[in-house]
Amino acid sequence: MNTQFLKVISACLLVYIVIIATSCTKDQDDPGLSSKASFIIGSKGSNQLQKGLYQVTIGSDPVYISHLYPINYSSGYADSNNGIIAFAVSNNLKGSTSGIAFMSMDALEDIQFAPIPSAPEGYYYSVSPTTPRVLSDGRIAYLVALETNSEYDYWFAGMIAIYNPANGEVELSGDPTEFVLSQPEIGDDTEDGTMNTGFVVSPDDRYVYCEVYGYGTDGGEVHRDYSFIVRYTIGAPGSYERLDQVEAIPAAVTADGNSLLITSGNFGLKTIDLQNETVTQTADFYFHPQSGQISNISSKMLRTWISAGSHGAGFGEIDFSSSPYGFTQFIDDDELVAPRNYYPSLALGVQYSTDESKVYFGVYRLSQSDQYAMICSTPKIELNTTPDSLTSFHKDYNMNVLIFLDD
Repeated sequence: MNTQFLKVISACLLVYIVIIATSCTKDQDDPGLSSKASFIIGSKGSNQLQKGLYQVTIGSDPVYISHLYPINYSSGYADSNNGIIAFAVSNNLKGSTSGIAFMSMDALEDIQFAPIPSAPEGYYYSVSPTTPRVLSDGRIAYLVALETNSEYDYWFAGMIAIYNPANGEVELSGDPTEFVLSQPEIGDDTEDGTMNTGFVVSPDDRYVYCEVYGYGTDGGEVHRDYSFIVRYTIGAPGSYERLDQVEAIPAAVTADGNSLLITSGNFGLKTIDLQNETVTQTADFYFHPQSGQISNISSKMLRTWISAGSHGAGFGEIDFSSSPYGFTQFIDDDELVAPRNYYPSLALGVQYSTDESKVYFGVYRLSQSDQYAMICSTPKIELNTTPDSLTSFHKDYNMNVLIFLDD
């Protein structure tokens, strides 16, 4: 048989096998979609991929950004506002820095760190690996604690640091002890005050909402006392105002700045009306939306959930403008239309588009032979079973990091 003919046949068979293999392990992107949306995604690394963050624009391959990545590869440790992204980096990458990284969407490779504040002699500031918040003017807010150098002193004062990259200044909200000790619930054994993890910033950059609590020590053991949800006025150190006496995490502020949502595993979700400071029980579920899941134009927010098994994940939109709240479920992974032998499983990356007319989200797809990741979108319609597939990647990309950049 002709040797050249055999080479041609072999080449054709090879191309055919590659095409079949590709079509069996990867959804074909919809050629009718013209999206140019851009995102940050992550990778835990492999023989082919560096560990870290990547930028991907629909229609193009992912481009490596940095070896730095948010804690647990989770978008929940990142915040984005007006072109600036900040995140708490994984502890093994923190080094001698604060661990609070930030960069501009226009220069993603230029990642910088917020500073560790200067402390008086005999003291130092530690920086909490809590999600930082980006103010609309580019300032970065993060949680710090003033501590002593003495190994026998258990004193610590948690507070908010606000770093301004434009001039290098750091504002500190101040030791909350005076506020805590002035509250009527505090007993004789409460010695000091500090701040818990989790805080949010009002949309107009005027306030930080956080949880402070009292504590004391007995025989070297620290005990925690009453907790309070407070409002700190940015630019006025020490200006803590009591909103409620409760142990909870400030979850979000509505776009009009009138309502603060607080959440706890004990009671679910409550709403504090910031005009009259009344508190109402809102829902019985824990609710802590990520950056990009809070509407900038309404009282709506995205709620996501996952199950312990392979299925049962989904997301939808809560409308807090009415009581009881309204809810529309957009995606249920059990209801998604998928080819035979495939199943989709939602990841946690769920983000509003710029105009909030649709929602971007990441999924994993699994066949009998392979697994891969995808970015999809859905209009805000109830139980969409056929969302748009925008692009797909090798399984070594981690879709728990999905930070929307632009569309």
